[in-house]
Amino acid sequence: MAKTAEKELTEEIQKKESDSVLVKLPKDREHQDDYYACLNGKTYLIQRGKEVRVPKAVAMIIENQERMDALALERSEKASRKFA
Repeated sequence: MAKTAEKELTEEIQKKESDSVLVKLPKDREHQDDYYACLNGKTYLIQRGKEVRVPKAVAMIIENQERMDALALERSEKASRKFA
């Protein structure tokens, strides 16, 4: 019976690892604080400058935010050139 519980735990760990990815968020002058993300009511505080394992959906949140930040910067620069 103990083998079954151990096997189930091992399978659960393997499933969680397959449903997650490693991410490493930069830590620099602009980004010192840990990164906060929320998914379906569960919060994640991701330490910058270290590789951490997060669910794939959280990694997608990070990627989408980076993409939106880049787009916002591009549009802001375009608007500034228009009025310069």
